[in-house]
Amino acid sequence: MEKRDTVPEEELYNSDLYKSLMENSNVEELKNTDDKKESFKSLVDLLRVTSVYKGRNGTRVMKPSILFDSVGTNKFIVLAMHIITALLEDNILLIDEFDSSLHHKLTRALVILMNSEINSDAQFIMTSHDVKLLSPNLFRKDQINFILRDDCKVEIVSLDDFKANSNKDIRSNSNFEKMYVEEKIVPLPDTDIYQVIKEFSSYGEKKADTN
Repeated sequence: MEKRDTVPEEELYNSDLYKSLMENSNVEELKNTDDKKESFKSLVDLLRVTSVYKGRNGTRVMKPSILFDSVGTNKFIVLAMHIITALLEDNILLIDEFDSSLHHKLTRALVILMNSEINSDAQFIMTSHDVKLLSPNLFRKDQINFILRDDCKVEIVSLDDFKANSNKDIRSNSNFEKMYVEEKIVPLPDTDIYQVIKEFSSYGEKKADTN
């Protein structure tokens, strides 16, 4: 793949892809229904984002990213657009499973964009399982929170609650990732899969005996 680009709306409307889409789906209803026109516009915007591939004999082939690129690539494109919009309009953006389907270098790049100097008043609230993001080079202590669960409750703990020179001794320049993995910040979930398998096997045997 060489690059990504956008095609003019007029060119998209005249393309075989667009005509085929209209003939084989109910997308036309979106176009003609007032309360769904925004959804249609969003679809058109997604189709306009194209990737340029090298075809046979060195020819350049343009394909809609949403149809031909990976889930991660498309997620990165959409996320980047939402983040840039939030930065420009000083919005609050909520992102669940921020790191899913993305390489950690891409999530790192997006976080750097969020915390860059161009962010005047936008706010980003996101969940992630990527421990590579636990870095003082990316986040301040007060920007990192952990969700702890047990059988009775769910608790949110801020990394900023652990002050320097305390029992945890987590400083602003500490290696957050290393301390997290070593369970020096919060306890990690029990991942004894072997024990889980044993319990399931035992349950299956008991169920078979009762039958």
